[in-house]
Formats: sequence, structure tokens, C-alpha cells
Amino acid sequence: MLILVAMAGQTKVCYRHPERTAKRRCYSCQEPVCPSCQVTRDHHIFCGEECHRKWLQKQGKQKGRSGAQLAKKPAPRAVVDIARVETHAAEARAAETKTGLVREEIERLAWSVEVLRGKLETLERDHHKAEQKLRDHEDQSRTRWRKPLLPVLILSLLLGMGYWVRAMIVAPGTKAPAEAPAPSVYDLEVPASLMEDPWRGEPPDLEFPATGRKIQDSRITLFGSAPGAKEVHLLRNGELAAVASVEQGEFSFPDVALEKGMNALQVEAVDEAGRKSYSLARFLERISRRVAKVPALQGLNFLRGPRERQELVLSFDAGASARQAETILDVLQAQGITTTIFLTGQFIERHPELVRRIVADGHEVGNHTYSHPHLTTFDQNQRHHTAAGVDRESFQSELRRTAKLFEQVTGQAMAGWWRAPYGEHNPEIRRWAEEIGFKHVDWTRGPGGKNFDMLDWVADPRSRHYLNAEQLRERLINLDNGRAGAANGGIVLMHLGSDRKGDFPASVLPDAIAELRAKGYRFVTVSQLFRE
Repeated sequence: MLILVAMAGQTKVCYRHPERTAKRRCYSCQEPVCPSCQVTRDHHIFCGEECHRKWLQKQGKQKGRSGAQLAKKPAPRAVVDIARVETHAAEARAAETKTGLVREEIERLAWSVEVLRGKLETLERDHHKAEQKLRDHEDQSRTRWRKPLLPVLILSLLLGMGYWVRAMIVAPGTKAPAEAPAPSVYDLEVPASLMEDPWRGEPPDLEFPATGRKIQDSRITLFGSAPGAKEVHLLRNGELAAVASVEQGEFSFPDVALEKGMNALQVEAVDEAGRKSYSLARFLERISRRVAKVPALQGLNFLRGPRERQELVLSFDAGASARQAETILDVLQAQGITTTIFLTGQFIERHPELVRRIVADGHEVGNHTYSHPHLTTFDQNQRHHTAAGVDRESFQSELRRTAKLFEQVTGQAMAGWWRAPYGEHNPEIRRWAEEIGFKHVDWTRGPGGKNFDMLDWVADPRSRHYLNAEQLRERLINLDNGRAGAANGGIVLMHLGSDRKGDFPASVLPDAIAELRAKGYRFVTVSQLFRE
């Protein structure tokens, strides 16, 4: 009795599906069955047709069988095995059906791939045919033009050889003419048409005040350079206004009368052979009999001050190195010179005490960008095209970051001047700088490639540009080429840092400064040089 109670308390499960709960039993075999195994026949629930048939046999309803056959009861295990076989057979049929479907899909995709491969091969053949037709057409074009151009090329070659031979013949007793200066690699704002003129020297350049100019009785004196020229003509509003000779590549037009209002001024240069070349036109507006102004333009390049004042700017750039900076500042302080020094943001970060001393000594501080980047493609192709990656936002960020660092270190605002690293700039970059309050200050360049860069940054003695300290002194005191006042308004470029191992430029600065003062030159800042 206890066993029956315990069994009754246990949960019944289907004898075919042990994981399923069974609440009913087969009416014939009394095995517990789940709903999926139940078969209703003759108002009773059976576990399958087999049990139903057995139940019918027991009831004597099936004919043609003996009483012994009806009484015979097969083992319950056989029923279980038959049901499982049926289940497995159904599952196998379902799996075979799925396999067939997958096989059909694979065959269909394989056929699609073959079709696409055929189309691709057809396209490739058509592409090769088109390329061959294009090559055949190009060959025919070259052949068609080669024949008529051959005589022209031969004639040009003969003429060129004749000109070269004639140029190489020098009359007995005469010296070969000195080689003309190489074309400038600095003033690349000159139109290409002028850069390609027959002269080997630079096209003429008319120096112009970057700001307003005081004039006397409506007259002004203009200066400029024209390497390789014999004579220059000043054109005012398209008409001849003055004629001057060229000496050592430079010229001047004294007391040029200005017409009321706007004056368009241009230089026509003529060489020994009568060939002509022209400068860019410059504009000067006469406001009154005593004042003339340059029209307000963005992107101007301030590279020289007024020629009528015997003033020089001994400017310095500071990139990252501060070697020799203390010595140079000591020299300037001892000589009583205040000048303009252009600092990078990295220099300010690394040498804040030096920056504070520069300000305390009374020097003017300009912007030299934060990281001293290349702004143009000059080092790649000798052209000042804006470099890849340089845009308004990134460039202005360089200037703003440096100005902010300077103000944080000194408590003062930077002067509204900047100088491009490596001398790489163009009108577009200069306009971007002016948009945030910085005008570009260059260094002065003269005719024939001569310029006011002291080359103190060249540290390798093996370089052809290297100058020792004494040569630097000679270069500095001879900026005027021995002609009084020829360096007026000039801006000199030197550097606070130096990678030299010795022979430092600072050692000759006191003597050079004394000699320039003896010639009458006075040292000023950039703001003082361009005062109106």
C-alpha cells in the first residue's frame, strides 16, 4: 500500500517521450502517454493503432482468429520500438527533403556564377578591343603629325645651334661677359608671362610703400630694381612720366609728380638689345598736396620701409632653439637697440624666462607660428603654392595659439606682425593672417638675388652658403654695396638660436652695429619703420 501511494505521488511522464508530462494512460496497455501520442478510438484513448487493435481482439470483435491468438499478449517493448522507428523514419524523410532543397539552391547559385563569369569575360574582351583601338588611333595621330613637323624641328635645331655658336664666339682681346644673375626664386607673384621673358635676370620691380606716404608739393621719389636692364621708364596712368638709368641693378625716380586721385604706376625696363619687360602695376592715391596713400588691400607683404629715412630693422627669428639667445640679447642691450623679434609658440613654451626678458628689454614681439611648419610647396617645386594640409582654420590656429601663449607668459598682447617660417608665404596665406590681425613682415631682398638674410642659420661649414663670423660681419656692413643710403628702410634677418659649434655671429655684432651707425643708419622696430 505504501508503494502504491509513493508511486501515485510521482509525476507521470510519457513512456515514449520521457521529457513530456503524461496525464492520461492508454486504455489497452495502461502506459502513460502525452497528448501527441494519444489516439481516440471507440470513445477511449489509446497510445496508438496497435493498442486499439489489441483491445478490439480482446473484445472478440475481430473475426478469423483463434481464442489463443486473441489471448496472446505481445511484449510492451515491441510497441515502443515500432513507434520510435516511425518517428525516426519521419525525421529522416524531413531531413532528406531539406537536403534536396539545399542541393537545388546550390546548383542554382553555381549556374548564376557561371553566367556572371561569362558576362565578365565578354566585358574584358570588349575593354581590350577598345584599348587597342585607342592605341591604334594614337599611333596614327603621331604618324600623321610627325612628317610635317620634322622639317620644322630640324630648322629650329639648326637655328638654335647657330645662336649658341655665335654666343660662344668672343672677339680677340675682349673678356667674356659676366654671367647674368640667376632668375629669382623669391618674387614668385610675378606673372608667368614676365618670368618667361628673354632676359636671364629678374623682371623689374617697383618698390612701394606698404602704408601711406608723406609727399612734398604733390611729388614723391620712387625706387626699384631691374637686373639686366640699361634704362627704365616710369609709366603713370599709361603715359611716360620719367626716365632713369640703372646702376648695379637699381634705379630711382626723384620728384615724380602725382596726379590728383588714383595713380597707376608701372616700370618699363629696356636692356642693351632693346628688349622690354614690365613690372606689376602699383596704385597710389594722392589725397592732398602733402599726403598720398596706398589703397587698403589685404595680403600685402611688408619687406622694406621708406627709402628716404636712413633706418634699419635688425630683426631676429626664434624657432625652438635658444642657444646664443642670451648673448645676443646682451649685445642688443649693451648697444641700446630695441628691435622686433618673431617667436614661435614652442619657443615660448620652452623658454618663458627668456620671453619675459625680451619684453622687459623693450623689444617688439611678432608671431612666427606655433610649430614653424612649411606653408607652401617651395621646398618641393620652387613655387609658393599653398601646401597640402594648410588651410585657413589650421593656419590661423597656429597664430592664435602662439599669441595666447605669449599673453599668458607676459601679460601683454603680441604686436600685429608675423613672419612666415622659411620665408614661405603667398597672398592667400597673408590674407588669412590679416583676418585675425597679423600683417606679414618679410626681409628685404635686393636685385640679382642679393638679400638681407645674414645666413646665420647655416650651421654646416661644408655648405656653400656657410659664412664664418667675419664673413657675416662683412655681409652686414655692406648691405648698401658701398653706396650711401642704399640700404635705407631695409629689414635684416638673423636668428636667436644657433646650431653652430663655434664662430657665432653674436661675436661680431657689436663691431657691425658700430660700423653701420658710423654710416648714418639708425636701428628701429618694424612698427617704427612703417609708421605713417
